[in-house]
Amino acid sequence: MTRIARLTLPALALLLVSFTPNLSYASDDDLEESALRSLVRNHAAVTIFLINGVKLQGQIENFDERIIVLKNSNDDRQFVYKHAISTIAPSTPN
Repeated sequence: MTRIARLTLPALALLLVSFTPNLSYASDDDLEESALRSLVRNHAAVTIFLINGVKLQGQIENFDERIIVLKNSNDDRQFVYKHAISTIAPSTPN
């Protein structure tokens, strides 16, 4: 049986270490911030899964300690509360 893991934001940051080399981390908050900062800086396309099952796609434009600003392909922006996020994954082109 195959198991699918759900990642929290700190676990996501650990996963993203391979995408952001040469980072050193002091705490989970620093790890999360470094991973998100890397996604913003690289204009990376991401897929965000919310805990209610909704799937959002776009680029992380900005973030703070509670909210992520996600920009979609139509340049529409939406605020996503971090406490509602289950998983953030870098998107792969189809």
